[in-house]
Amino acid sequence: MKVYPVSKREDNKKIDFLQDSDSKLDLNHFFRDRHLHVDGYEEDMNGCLLLYTRSSKPHGVCPYCQAISRKVHSRYMRRLQDLPAFGQNVFLCFHARKFFCHNRECRYKTFAEQPGNEVFRYRRRTRRCEVLVYRQGLQLSSINSSCILGNMGVRISKSTILRDLHRLSVPQCADVRKIGVDDWAFRKGIDYGTIIIDLSRGLPVDLLGTRSEEDFSKWLSDHRDVWLVSRDRSTEYSHAIAASGLEVTEVADRFHLIKNIGECITDTVSDKYYEVARALRGSGNKEERVADKCGRRKESYVNEVKFNEVKRLQKEGKGISETASLLGIARQTVRKYRGLESFPVPKGKPRHDYHLHRKYVEEQYARGVSLDKIRLDLWSMGFKVSKTPFHDHFRYLADGHRGYRSTKDKADMERAFDESTKEEKTVALPPVNQLAVMINKSALGKELTDYECEVTNALFGVEWFDQLLEAAGSFLKCLRSNKPVRLERWLDKYEKSILPRISTFVRGIRMDMKAVKNAMIYHVSNGITEGFVNKLKTIKRVMYGKAKLPLLKIKMVMTTWIFN
Repeated sequence: MKVYPVSKREDNKKIDFLQDSDSKLDLNHFFRDRHLHVDGYEEDMNGCLLLYTRSSKPHGVCPYCQAISRKVHSRYMRRLQDLPAFGQNVFLCFHARKFFCHNRECRYKTFAEQPGNEVFRYRRRTRRCEVLVYRQGLQLSSINSSCILGNMGVRISKSTILRDLHRLSVPQCADVRKIGVDDWAFRKGIDYGTIIIDLSRGLPVDLLGTRSEEDFSKWLSDHRDVWLVSRDRSTEYSHAIAASGLEVTEVADRFHLIKNIGECITDTVSDKYYEVARALRGSGNKEERVADKCGRRKESYVNEVKFNEVKRLQKEGKGISETASLLGIARQTVRKYRGLESFPVPKGKPRHDYHLHRKYVEEQYARGVSLDKIRLDLWSMGFKVSKTPFHDHFRYLADGHRGYRSTKDKADMERAFDESTKEEKTVALPPVNQLAVMINKSALGKELTDYECEVTNALFGVEWFDQLLEAAGSFLKCLRSNKPVRLERWLDKYEKSILPRISTFVRGIRMDMKAVKNAMIYHVSNGITEGFVNKLKTIKRVMYGKAKLPLLKIKMVMTTWIFN
């Protein structure tokens, strides 16, 4: 095997791998700033490229006391893995020297040289190879990183990658002044942590194992330069800021405010879905009028409407989660409805058969017999019913209004609605979430499609719909105006709204009034924090959910430090 020299060295007699000096290839520019000198290279039996290097300095520096020494104790060869080149694995055969340390105060008598920043103590890879391993380990799981690095020519086990990552120390950013804070889930609905972002630099600073008031308050006490905190509407962080005793400006995130008013719209539409169905299907809808006249419960009718919507979406190929999201109902309910052929009749209290005795009661009442006397007569005939429900059912005989009618009296119901007018033009009933999106678009002044215009026009004139649309639109205008005075007027106007969801939303704003006003004054967004939360979720999935807090913190914080 032939060795190709690169340049001459001072003591050629001590090197036995240089054989001729015909080659003009110069590899030293690859290590120009590394204090390394390449003496030669060769290809071994496995096809790996070996670069024979030595230190370019005539002396060594003690890594323990920083003393300079020129007295050589001995020499030995180190084999370091470097980045692959030209499709071949590259190894540095570093001819290292050991020096005597002449500093009497140093407890070490000898030391090995570590030239430049490419060769480290106790390591088997060069610096740039280490950086590649760190980058892969921070971005991927240790298993995937080991496979990718192996395909690139850097053979390393998953355990070694994890040890290298745990060897990193997260820097302490003591000069943070503006932060964004949000929670993230270890296990959704069970364990939660806190992520803290430096808003000035757009980088993650720290991860906390909980979202409790005590932990975040302690973190603020250790970082007293923080003067602004952007957060969501969570009360834990607000209480922690108050408990820290620092003068911190709290800013509520505008995105979460808009999201809260959107949730308010969705909940209101869900509560009023019965009236939405009435407005869109026409006031002359026979099925609905029958339900009203028969005393049928509105909740039951709403559930039947949602049942029909579930079956329609099932025929269209929609999944359980998508259907639940569109209709605003639980996935368990969707799964139950999908397995049924017809709407399940709600189980209620057994009703008395008033329709069997209706004709007798009307005849006796027309002759002047009181309802109480008629009830006693029926009681003696075996129809045992209490006084109050009997009088409530037949009160229409006294005041001229229809009372409760049994659904079993179908012939009477058909007769009652024979005079009904022809059906009015109806509009397709949209799901709850879709209707909420339409109201949001209307409030924001966005352009609506023809179907959306048809739906909103059919609902115009309904009292709750008009107030909901006006309340949402005026609140969004308040946020855009950046004038807290307009917000005060809006709160005073809708504090006693006819819509309970709006009143609850107003009370929540008043409880967090200072932070909401700051959201209108300061142009600060918590969007970058939400982005890093999504990145953290991705890292958790890549790690199969097995990464503990220290490793997650390293993967989140150290990525930008390694790259920069």
